[in-house]
Parts: sequence; structure tokens; C-alpha cells
Amino acid sequence: MTVDQLIAQVAREHNITPEHARAEMEKALMAAQQSKNPATQAKWAAIPKKGKFVTLDEFLIIISTLGQYYRS
Repeated sequence: MTVDQLIAQVAREHNITPEHARAEMEKALMAAQQSKNPATQAKWAAIPKKGKFVTLDEFLIIISTLGQYYRS
């Protein structure tokens, strides 16, 4: 499943547009990454990313890969 397909599925499940789903997910992801908790910050720092913050696409790919790993 591609990132766009995953976002479209979330949008369908919540009766919103894919654009709205993406925007809300990005907002939640950014808020989570800006936590002041040192333990939380350490976990975010351990996640590979291209920039200062993990993008939604990077996050969803990492999470879906982990999900596949743990299912097998």
C-alpha cells in the first residue's frame, strides 16, 4: 500500500478528504515531535529522517515497515 493509498483509507474511514486527513496527520505528527519530554525526544532522535523533523511520508513508511516485520 502506498502512502497516498493509506491516507485515502484513513480519509474514507473518517469521512473526510484525503487532503484534510493528510493535514490533520501532519499537524499531529509535528505536535508529537515537539514534545518537551526528554525520553520522547530521544525516541524521535533515533528515527532516521532527511531533515530536522520526520515527515508524514517518512513516518508512515517506517511504521508500515515495522508492522510488516512484526507480523511475520
